[in-house]
Amino acid sequence: MLRIEIPQDGKNITLQVTGFLLKGDLEPTPIYISPGGGIRLDSAVWLIQEKMGIFLWRDKDDLLLPLESRGSARFDSGITLKKNVGWGGQLLISTFGFNSGITMKVKGFHLTLDMDRLE
Repeated sequence: MLRIEIPQDGKNITLQVTGFLLKGDLEPTPIYISPGGGIRLDSAVWLIQEKMGIFLWRDKDDLLLPLESRGSARFDSGITLKKNVGWGGQLLISTFGFNSGITMKVKGFHLTLDMDRLE
């Protein structure tokens, strides 16, 4: 189960993704589709249950960030993603490590991304 919310959507965009997995890893799943020419990722905050990680993808075959445990990152100049330079306009997430020997059947996570629209 994934819950995707965009509590702020203007020039500044906040994207919140919360999920619970009951079994196995999550395959690459779109969490944001850019309606315009591009975005700049300015910061990320994540809380991920132990023994699982999240990959944040720029596109299906282009890894942006691997995320594990609890953490945050603020990018001084941001990570710019533009459609006219090869970005397909979507962000995706997938998980890894769900079946790493732990017997827990449910794992959860929360991810908040702060972005700016490039127009």
